[in-house]
Amino acid sequence: MNGEPTMLTWKHRMAGAVLAFGAAGAAESAAATANSFDPTKADVAGFRVGVKLGDLDATLQRLFGKTGRMPGQSGFAGYVGILTANQMGCMSIVGRPRPRMGTVCVVAFFDKDEVVRAIKIQRLFPAVADEAYRKALVAKYGPVADAMGGAVFLLGWGPRVDIGGGPQRAMTASFQYDNDFVDRSGNSIGWVSITLHLVDAAWASAYSK
Repeated sequence: MNGEPTMLTWKHRMAGAVLAFGAAGAAESAAATANSFDPTKADVAGFRVGVKLGDLDATLQRLFGKTGRMPGQSGFAGYVGILTANQMGCMSIVGRPRPRMGTVCVVAFFDKDEVVRAIKIQRLFPAVADEAYRKALVAKYGPVADAMGGAVFLLGWGPRVDIGGGPQRAMTASFQYDNDFVDRSGNSIGWVSITLHLVDAAWASAYSK
């Protein structure tokens, strides 16, 4: 099928990547890796935490058009609301046209002072070998602190965070298939949904104490 990976080979590659991380993931190495990652200096697609909500809102409107704000919407009490751009645009919903390749969706979480404390950006990419994406992310963010496989392939950087069921590292990247019954019936993958989630870990830790 024109060199496109099948569902079976894709899962094998994902499993191999996780095993490779596990082999190199001694506790001391993971701790050193976590300490070398600074969430306040990192960005996801150019967006950072610690910025004023109004500034981010203006940027999102310039890039994506209309934005929305909603109170709550999170299991972590430190977040008082979310700012969204194209929030549902990356989801495949029955009865609705499928999202187009390259679609971007953004959710930012802000505190009572209207400072952005976490930001999540999702984009739909072509289904090429996952190793290409992993290498690109490691080149940008450095060695991963941990990784998990399964239906969602998850990489993590930086210190651990506890924000009520959200990401367990300050920075996470998740890979997930985005396919419909046509793709599955052909034993192929439509594309990959990659989500980057960055949390202001120092703020979250201080808030939780």
